[in-house]
Amino acid sequence: MGKGKIVNIKSLKKGDKIRFLEHSHTIANYWIDCSNMFAKVNFVHLPNKKDNRHQIDIKLKNKTKYKSDLFEWENSLVFLFPDNEEYNDVKVKLIQ
Repeated sequence: MGKGKIVNIKSLKKGDKIRFLEHSHTIANYWIDCSNMFAKVNFVHLPNKKDNRHQIDIKLKNKTKYKSDLFEWENSLVFLFPDNEEYNDVKVKLIQ
């Protein structure tokens, strides 16, 4: 598996390169398996006094596996907290 620190999804910063450990992500009304997929964090919005949302947009490196599923989101997964509490414990491996 190589070196890399395992962290909670909520600790990611823009530009971080990651590999999902075990993760299934909901798209509309079904799940896609993103386990072991490589990705890069494109956007992070941290909660503040005016807006308590914590949003993380992660672009998958593999452009073909879920091309049709993620077309509308430009091959990205969106994590929105506190709304997506099912993802509170998602762990990823930081890649150098």
